[in-house]
Amino acid sequence: MPPRASERPRVVVFFGLVASGKSHLAKRWARVHHCRYYNTDIVRKELFGLDPISRQQAEVNHGIYSAEHNRATYREMIRRMTDDLDRQRTTIALDGSYREEHEREKVVAACGARCDIVFIYCYCSETETRKRLDRRAVDPTAVSDGRWEIYLHQRAHFRVPTTIEGARLLLLNTEDETDRLITAVDRFVESDAAVGQGEGLLSQNSTPTDHSLLK
Repeated sequence: MPPRASERPRVVVFFGLVASGKSHLAKRWARVHHCRYYNTDIVRKELFGLDPISRQQAEVNHGIYSAEHNRATYREMIRRMTDDLDRQRTTIALDGSYREEHEREKVVAACGARCDIVFIYCYCSETETRKRLDRRAVDPTAVSDGRWEIYLHQRAHFRVPTTIEGARLLLLNTEDETDRLITAVDRFVESDAAVGQGEGLLSQNSTPTDHSLLK
């Protein structure tokens, strides 16, 4: 159900590697809660006048995925988030890789003390990642340009955080039914431990997982 107007504002950030299930979960979670939802793939293409479902096959870190364009995309995500907070919107979902620590820090800094912040790190096994990328490659409605080589590049450079200063952190294996995942996110977000600012908190759901990325 929609958040009550009296609730403290909340920003929930779904992040992780390509094909980790973050976008599917984030979009469904936002729909259930009738809240604002921003996806970096869509925002990036909007910034450059592209159709969200257009395929961009540039090499890693080139084209609209260059370092400069990455910075522009994440700046725009923060601009939209802060605009919503200024307009007193109570719940906002952000969806992107947020693989760099400084990208996560900027979200926390932009929120300040005016809202609660929860990061949901989404992950799955490499076998499941391959299956999802194969399905995406033939899906004409897919907005992500993620490919196997991009996954390998991200995996080589991604360091999974164990805490995020000023926010709460949930590690969530997405190899489960979507409704169960939404329930897991809700339970964590609404728990006493997930409320407020300060020390990071690490939690995991109990579904099977490949822990190769949890280093």
